[in-house]
Amino acid sequence: MRFLHATFFFIITYFLILPVAGAWGIYHSGSITLSTTCTSFNPVNTTVFAEGLAGPGGDGSYFNPYGSLAEVIDRLAQNPIVDTVCLKGTFTEALSLPYDIQTTSLAVLGYQGGATIDANGASYALSSSAYSNLQNLTIRALTLQGFSYAGVSIHDLDTLVADTITIDASGASYGIYLYGVEEVTLKKITLAHSSYAAISGQDLGKFSIATSSLSDVGHYAVTLNYTDEATVQTSQFAGYDYTGLDLEADSVTLNRNTLSGSGHYHGLKIHGATSTLITNNFVLDHTVSGVDVGEAEGSVYLFNNSFSNNKVAAKLNGGGPHALYPIAYNNIFYSNDSQSAYDENAFHANTEASEESNFLLSTLSSPTDNPDLLLTSDYNLFYGAVTVDNASPITFSTWQTWGYDAHSLTGNPLFASTSNLHIKNGSPAIDKGLNLSLWVPQDIDGQSRTTLLDIGADEKGKSPSTFKFIVGGSAFAKTFD
Repeated sequence: MRFLHATFFFIITYFLILPVAGAWGIYHSGSITLSTTCTSFNPVNTTVFAEGLAGPGGDGSYFNPYGSLAEVIDRLAQNPIVDTVCLKGTFTEALSLPYDIQTTSLAVLGYQGGATIDANGASYALSSSAYSNLQNLTIRALTLQGFSYAGVSIHDLDTLVADTITIDASGASYGIYLYGVEEVTLKKITLAHSSYAAISGQDLGKFSIATSSLSDVGHYAVTLNYTDEATVQTSQFAGYDYTGLDLEADSVTLNRNTLSGSGHYHGLKIHGATSTLITNNFVLDHTVSGVDVGEAEGSVYLFNNSFSNNKVAAKLNGGGPHALYPIAYNNIFYSNDSQSAYDENAFHANTEASEESNFLLSTLSSPTDNPDLLLTSDYNLFYGAVTVDNASPITFSTWQTWGYDAHSLTGNPLFASTSNLHIKNGSPAIDKGLNLSLWVPQDIDGQSRTTLLDIGADEKGKSPSTFKFIVGGSAFAKTFD
């Protein structure tokens, strides 16, 4: 009898208590408990399920799901409160979260292979209403297509989390349009074919995007206005007509990204920032500038980046009420120009560049010409000349007599190719950087950096050594890293 009592207690605990306590993927967002998974163990009263093209008539349960998003929308406006929507299959209608939604926190999750929302020509595939009760929104494992303006349109929330979202913005202006969101977290976003911008945001608090791929995106991959903090990490940006990242933000962090301009204008433009950290990036093939920091003040840190074939690698302009302090260490500045090794990628000194250059330093034509632009530059690798004030190139040694780049090198960094800025064995960049491992503990691929840092975004590390051993008259080789 004691055994039966214990068994009964275990069953009750396992099936009733653990799901509520979090064993089945429950987490808290504000005062509401949201599910991060979609199973039959989801709380019955707060979760609805829908299966695309299943037809109407279900009750929204796991075993009898709704067959349309219209039923989901109606249910969200009713009591008891629903805080988790689980979708699977393909829906040929938009999901417009109602103005009178009852919950303050909502998760919309694809399950069993995810869900596709084909908006069938509607303006948005997934949208929220301004001034509704909703404060926090999580979306995950969704494919959005068939919309005419934006795949995701979100207004006036405290938080938005979007994870593992695929957006085909063919025929639409935007992939994601954001306004008035206090904290935006985007990760694993795959987005293509927008006509104006892949992601556009205005009046945001914190914005972050990571592990994403934005390509064939129109004018901009990401454009932000009036944003407090912008963080861009581990992402790929290509196929933009004007600028990869156009960021108006007080603070900008850019780490472990690739911006490939394919012959278009700018890789990164930053407006009005007071703190800028740019580390471990590949920036290549831009006809105006790789990085353009304009109307800024305070510190601009350029650490361990690789610039290639940009008309100007880094254009650093002041303009705020205080001085601009660019600090450039461990960068590769390289040009693929075939005419000469010494007529591209130089230090440049005018706000309008007439030729390619490594740095465009606003109004700097001598060491003391602009006291509000205080450059610190060293431990870099250059493949190109130094040009100032749109004049003829000066020698690198002359540049050094001005007090810059005392420990820097010149020479070919030996990139893997014109489009692949990883360095080859034998590169002069290997082990020649300043130890900035506290700032850049990993390279662009996530490889740990040692105390002997390589110059550039790629940490090649030391070449492996091979030793031959003779054992019992037979030789074998062993390679040590």
